Amino acid sequence: MHSIYFQKTYNRLVDTLLMLPKGAPVPAVFRLAKDFNVSRTLVYAALERAKEYGLVDAAGETVEADRRKNGAIGKFTLRTGASSERERVQEKFLGLIRSGRLRPGQYFSESEIARESASATVTVREALLALSHSRLITKQAHRKWRVVLLTAERIAWATEARLLVECHALRHLLEAPAEDPVWQRLRDLQERHRAFRETPSPRFEEFYELDREFHRTLYRATNNEYLQSFEEVMSFFVLLQSQGAKLHPGIFFTACADHLKIIEAIMLREKRDAVSLLRDHLERSAIAIRESLPPADPAAPAP
Repeated sequence: MHSIYFQKTYNRLVDTLLMLPKGAPVPAVFRLAKDFNVSRTLVYAALERAKEYGLVDAAGETVEADRRKNGAIGKFTLRTGASSERERVQEKFLGLIRSGRLRPGQYFSESEIARESASATVTVREALLALSHSRLITKQAHRKWRVVLLTAERIAWATEARLLVECHALRHLLEAPAEDPVWQRLRDLQERHRAFRETPSPRFEEFYELDREFHRTLYRATNNEYLQSFEEVMSFFVLLQSQGAKLHPGIFFTACADHLKIIEAIMLREKRDAVSLLRDHLERSAIAIRESLPPADPAAPAP
């Protein structure tokens, strides 16, 4: 499911491209990001969709001829019903975690989220209940909600699950035929990682979106809806983990370098190396996150 932010970014990109003549160069990513007031990662992702619908050429450099018909097909209809309202609340909630205003172990109330999102409390409750299925937010009877408190044990659980699922997904990806769109997606991810590596002052939000897209590519390679839904749970967990990593930006560059090595091994179809590199990456990430956790507070309430 695409976030409302991605949908709006893509729709704005389409509107921009429709104003350009055939063969015109696509505006630079940094310019589009500035004009749309979003991260470059979101713009890169929107351009990927633009390629799929024929708005731009395969390299994403020039506008294509039949862009008007394809653009109309590919644009999102931004819903205003109850379902989209719940999604909007969830995006707002996740935004509070990304910004650090909500942290692991912190309590919050439905009324607080309702004020932040300008939504009805009943809608907020439905949105939070949907998120609670991941067991990453919890609520006891007659008490506030709580973002799960990260511990070394929980990180170990998540890492074990990711090793099992993502290595399995990677083996599926390596068996994809040469004409599968996943190979172009990997080439684009490779370029985006290189661009991130050259960024002097990377933004946490950009890394999170890039990391999420890298691992999502693995999950989607299985064409298994159960595993793809599991990716959303893991993405939420990684978001919580990454709050500690914000204090150690070197972690971002290490992860970026890991991703590039894995992508290179995949492109060469070196199965053993790719799986080994992925395992090393996930285990190294878990160690880095554990080391970034704040010391346990003996006065804190039990989870």
